[in-house]
Amino acid sequence: MDKIIDQMMVWGSKYIGDGAFFGMALISCVFLYITSQKDRKRIVYPILTSIVLAMNPISISILFSDMSYWRFLWMIPDGVLIALFFVKMIKVCRVRRELTAAFISFMLIIMISGTYVYGEGKFTRAKTPDKLDRGVKAVCDVMLELDDHPRALMRDKYLCEVRQYSGDIKLYYGRNIHWYITYHDWEHEYYYKMLESRDPNYDKLLSLCEKENLNFIVTYANRPISENILEEYGFREITEKDNSIIYYRADEV
Repeated sequence: MDKIIDQMMVWGSKYIGDGAFFGMALISCVFLYITSQKDRKRIVYPILTSIVLAMNPISISILFSDMSYWRFLWMIPDGVLIALFFVKMIKVCRVRRELTAAFISFMLIIMISGTYVYGEGKFTRAKTPDKLDRGVKAVCDVMLELDDHPRALMRDKYLCEVRQYSGDIKLYYGRNIHWYITYHDWEHEYYYKMLESRDPNYDKLLSLCEKENLNFIVTYANRPISENILEEYGFREITEKDNSIIYYRADEV
């Protein structure tokens, strides 16, 4: 339970940040609760329920992994609450000067409280129009030329971006191996670590490909598969791209 509470505090503090917007959202919630019975039912109560679930170690242990918990926090819509609060407050103003002053004040509060993300140096220039790594495109294009719906076991580098490039490529495990959104079982973890190791057991990996009907395996260029193992399982080397070797096994007719 202590571990869950520690994780909850870490993710919660990342979501809240310096607390400015979260504090404004809570003020907005209170205002909407007091002033509108309709907003109370359709907005405030669901958000309060989300907060209770997000701050409850028991619900966290049952319902969430780290990444799904992080995304669950997005259901607390700070921006929508603050915007709704500002609009309703401005509607209260009857005099034009009051309206202008309220609008400018709210804009300044948002600007001062926020963080200018483009000034932090965390962004890099996109190298391709779809903002994907060129290596991902190169490897995927080779696979798609040989099969319209490749079924692949691939090295870690490509797991997140393959699905963005093409939904036609099916992976044995994807970015869920890093606990994104969904869980993975011990077997996926076992083969992931084997493929990423310095000395992969390709006999077991190609046996897995045969068992799961995978027709591609993409490995590190400096860890090639021996010819005798390739022949045993019907794979052949296609090409080397992006410091990776692409192996392919034609489907039996």
